[in-house]
Amino acid sequence: MKAELLSRAAQAHKICLLALLTLLIIFLWQAFLEADQPIGVVTVILSAQILPFLLVLPGVLKERWRSYAWMLLFLNLYFVVVTLRLFQNPDQISDWLQLLVLSVIFTAALLFVRWKRIAETF
Repeated sequence: MKAELLSRAAQAHKICLLALLTLLIIFLWQAFLEADQPIGVVTVILSAQILPFLLVLPGVLKERWRSYAWMLLFLNLYFVVVTLRLFQNPDQISDWLQLLVLSVIFTAALLFVRWKRIAETF
């Protein structure tokens, strides 16, 4: 049973990393292709979006469930911001993609934490 849980956790980890890379691409797309602001403003916004992920990235790469738990906390803020933007302008495809990717990251991270914690109790 422990091996099966660790296998599931590894799959969730891979999905989460792929979705995080996709989210980074969406952030870059929004920052440089959709924004009509000066490069300094775009850089600050992009840095603010990426910084929380960079803080937990070492733990996520080492498959530490606590890093995933911290990421779950701030993913909620991203979800709320994107949802509010979609209420203001529902035609933004990049916001819909971001909402979808955030949901995938949240689900994969939540399952990773669950399966990893249960496997550690055995």
